[in-house]
Amino acid sequence: MHAVTCMGSLSLRGHFSKLAVPVGLLLVVMVASFTRFDGLGTPHSYIADEGFYAPDGCLYVVKSVKTCHRSAEASPEHPPLGKWLIGLGIRLTSYTPTGWRTAPAIAGVLTVVLLFFLGLELLGSVVWATFAALLLALDPLHIVQSRIATLDVFVALFGVAAVLLTVLDARRPSARLIPSFRLASGIACGAAVASKWSGVFALGAVLAITLIQRRADLPRRLASVAVAFGVVPFLVYCASFAGRIHGRLIAAPWAHQALAWRLIHRQFEMWRAQTGAFATSAYQSSPWSWPLLKRPDVHYASVSHGQIREVLAVGSPIVWWLGLGSFLFATVTAVRSRGRKLAPVVVSATIGFTYLPWLLVGQGRSFVFLYYMTPVVPFLCLAAAWGISRLGRASRWVLPAVALTSALLLVLWWPILTANPISYGGWRDRVVFHDCRPGDQPEKLPPDRGGQPSGWLQLLHGRPPHGWCWV
Repeated sequence: MHAVTCMGSLSLRGHFSKLAVPVGLLLVVMVASFTRFDGLGTPHSYIADEGFYAPDGCLYVVKSVKTCHRSAEASPEHPPLGKWLIGLGIRLTSYTPTGWRTAPAIAGVLTVVLLFFLGLELLGSVVWATFAALLLALDPLHIVQSRIATLDVFVALFGVAAVLLTVLDARRPSARLIPSFRLASGIACGAAVASKWSGVFALGAVLAITLIQRRADLPRRLASVAVAFGVVPFLVYCASFAGRIHGRLIAAPWAHQALAWRLIHRQFEMWRAQTGAFATSAYQSSPWSWPLLKRPDVHYASVSHGQIREVLAVGSPIVWWLGLGSFLFATVTAVRSRGRKLAPVVVSATIGFTYLPWLLVGQGRSFVFLYYMTPVVPFLCLAAAWGISRLGRASRWVLPAVALTSALLLVLWWPILTANPISYGGWRDRVVFHDCRPGDQPEKLPPDRGGQPSGWLQLLHGRPPHGWCWV
């Protein structure tokens, strides 16, 4: 009788174990979908740089000057893939705010899903995988960037995909010359770079993880690694320009009509645009200050009838700071284990390669913004989950405390993330720091005129304030 009871208990436990993965996945998908699709068409106008990327995406796919309100590309300084995806969303729906934000919202939800499976691989627990993905589903910056038609959310999507595939490659050795997971990871790396050049940081992280994990037989695997993370990303990147660069396929590479020459010329033009002299923006901020949330970016501000509508690109301090603390701990752990422990290696490499290079790249450059942290945020959430999981019994109360705090913070900030109308008093209760220019307070901003957010246009100009300012 006792044996039968034990067998029944084990069977029931196995049944719940099988249910745990879909239940956890369903939970994070529901939360991520709601926070990214609810009121997606608000505001019913361009937000931030949507005025460049949405018409370009429309022009790529719809190819109608009348529909897209544009006859030439407005953002040639960036690679095409992200704009192709935005255009695909427009083609499937319409050239409306909801239409051009559809692809980024889907990318945001997919990133949460991929982080769930990455957490499952590295943390070995449905609970911790769900926790990591839930932190991303609730992160204010990732939510905002998933709700606007810009490029950084696609870099985050393909970056997480590349890391997940690299982890699968490390955990499932193959005798093939170029294993399938490694090849797929190279494709994802190429897609990240083809969305925005900052995707190269994800490529660096993936390459570092692979070299550390394969160091014992690296001479034998070097050709495979070079093809997967050199040749394949290069080909994917070049393929993203199909239809955007025209020329002769069979011609001397140095001939002006040659497709190769025009592709190379485009890269030099992009480089000049990315490294030239920039005007200043009131929302630019130094990369060292991003984790401190010193100067978030106001993507949109509208003042009308004594109320303000705002889209504020700001991160979750509790998750970001826990993630950065865990990153330091993971780096020490990875060094002490000589790279034998995969989880700390991944946590250390992903944050180290996607954030730290900005400390150098951002030196002496004006147009750098806090929302450039978007590709880093998924790995901060993974790091926070990994770090808390190492606390032993204390994790039993830290996990729900962090999850609940993240949810409450999102509820508090929801109106200023999604352009829901709010009174000046309600706005002040949510915007923490006001060490700003005197004329930037909502009461002093000009009201909308002719449907245009005059207040936001005023906020964009000038140099950033020296203090801590969220206005």
